[in-house]
Amino acid sequence: MKLFLWREVLSDYTHGVMFALAEDVEQARSLIKAKYEGDGNGTLYELAREPEVFSEPFGFYLHGGG
Repeated sequence: MKLFLWREVLSDYTHGVMFALAEDVEQARSLIKAKYEGDGNGTLYELAREPEVFSEPFGFYLHGGG
């Protein structure tokens, strides 16, 4: 399993993140699309970008904004 991470996505006033723990990038994209309850456009065009991929222990944080 790997962690797939897309940063600076789903932007409104501030950026968001999308991530999935999956076997491969296509499964990660599919898992995110299945959970997405966004604004109704359903495109998630940011998933077309290549994500950061982590297969070793990793931690990060993201401040909220407003």
